[in-house]
Amino acid sequence: MTTWETFRLLCRCLGGGDDAALEAACSVDALPQLTELAGSRDLLPALAVRLGSRLSSGDPASVTALQSALQDNTRRQLHLQAQALKAARAMNAAGVEPVLLKGTALMFVQPAPPPGLRKQVDIDLLLEPAALWPSAQALLAQGYQFCDYHRKTPELFTDLDRARQLSAHHHHLPPMLRAGQHATLELHSHPLPRRYQRQLPLAAFLENTQRLEQHGAAFHLPAAARQRQALVYAAYLHDGYAARRDFPIRAGMDYKALLEAEQAGGGITNFSVDKTLCQFEQLVDELLGLGPALRSCPSSDAGPDLAALRRRLASPSLARALDMQARWRHLGAALLFNAGKLPRYLRGQLR
Repeated sequence: MTTWETFRLLCRCLGGGDDAALEAACSVDALPQLTELAGSRDLLPALAVRLGSRLSSGDPASVTALQSALQDNTRRQLHLQAQALKAARAMNAAGVEPVLLKGTALMFVQPAPPPGLRKQVDIDLLLEPAALWPSAQALLAQGYQFCDYHRKTPELFTDLDRARQLSAHHHHLPPMLRAGQHATLELHSHPLPRRYQRQLPLAAFLENTQRLEQHGAAFHLPAAARQRQALVYAAYLHDGYAARRDFPIRAGMDYKALLEAEQAGGGITNFSVDKTLCQFEQLVDELLGLGPALRSCPSSDAGPDLAALRRRLASPSLARALDMQARWRHLGAALLFNAGKLPRYLRGQLR
């Protein structure tokens, strides 16, 4: 198979519900290629979940890699759920109920995703401005420390003034670590970087949140429609996939899961779609498969975007050029909307 054919097959498998794609994936020729591509995009556990019992007839080396990744990720997900709940309980003791963001929120949505499906990097929590620093203090009291990753050697610290200085031009505090925990924890003052905050104001994001209590922890889940909106701006635009002419498969899976949660729980009445969200949703439909029942946007032509993605996958040199161009665009836009980042960026380049 070509790289494009492998990519399309991987997407159809991960989208779920395409039995023909799942059968084709387990062929002698296809599974090693799919496993390699899934590994390069950190999607091995997801592929293992989707293939399920079909793995028993696959290439032995690929089967071993997929099953091992799924087992490791399932254990990690359980630890991350427990860590998120412990952090929420610590904040509750300080009078704060956090809002879960990104993949952290997806761990608690209904219908619940299959165990181990999503590989999560960190824990993201959103606080209203007045609750940000009391929450940080509550976590410091639990043994967490801030981490400055911008140094050549990451440095742990507990000084709140230093944390304020480092986060002055960001929408979240420095990542927090605790010995024995499996993930970093980030406290956000807004779900999006400054350049996208006009498209999704904090007050709008916090409308219609769902309050939950689990294992003694109280927290909130954003409305699924708001999560979809934030996901498109954060994962598709801010992370550079749109500029690189690439497609974030994991974000696409998250988007589909949020549409399913929205359908199950009811949407919000004051939500309006925009061009970027509809563009991304069309790509999700073309690559992962949505079906008319899940669509929130009218159908549009994804042909140019798919053609650009196909050219990128066919040419490593073009992919490198697009990546470099996207990095410079990202830096330029970040400095345009937040010039305070420039001194720290220059210091990092001169080290």
